Amino acid sequence: MFEYSAKTERSRLARLVLGIGRMNKSKILGVSMAAVALVAPAVALAQPCHGGDEAGREICKPREIYLMPGLQGVVYAPVASAATPYVGAGVHLAPLQWSHNSDDFGPSQGSVFVQASLLRSESSSSTMSLFEGGTTLSFERNSSRGFMIPYFGATVGALHHAELPDAGYGFPMLGLHAIYNPHVMIDLEGGYVFPFSDLDTLRGPRGDMVARFSMW
Repeated sequence: MFEYSAKTERSRLARLVLGIGRMNKSKILGVSMAAVALVAPAVALAQPCHGGDEAGREICKPREIYLMPGLQGVVYAPVASAATPYVGAGVHLAPLQWSHNSDDFGPSQGSVFVQASLLRSESSSSTMSLFEGGTTLSFERNSSRGFMIPYFGATVGALHHAELPDAGYGFPMLGLHAIYNPHVMIDLEGGYVFPFSDLDTLRGPRGDMVARFSMW
């Protein structure tokens, strides 16, 4: 019975291969054209912007966006509470954000922002407050796309907690504009908090997710 089943399966496989080999050329051409139609838009999105492209491609239009609000999520693990990090959320406001995809000198995307957040940890009954302002700049001068744009940046702020020392700090970071268009922006970023005092207590890694929205 096993031998019969094996022969049957080999026969079915042979018929399938022969059927594919006899496929009409027009069908093969149709499948190829469909594949090109699916891939072409993605390739076009990656084409760099040049002078005169502003009228044809939305991403190539230079933009300055003012007062763009948003929300953020934060995970912060200071040395004093590395096993139970502080997790929370807050509000974000970018007074100025720009997108200039061109061959001119300078980063294609950038922003100036302020934000405030409240964090909690299982290791403490008190709430941590973070208040900060900062800036981000893209690594590319002509990214010419609305997704997966890497950037760097930094914030300077102040930390308050009832059980930990109050301190100012700097937060250098690397990030990624996962989605970037004039109305919705989602950023993922991570870095390390360097306090200006009590370094061995408050220093530690931190990760943020920021979502900004604009109706204009």
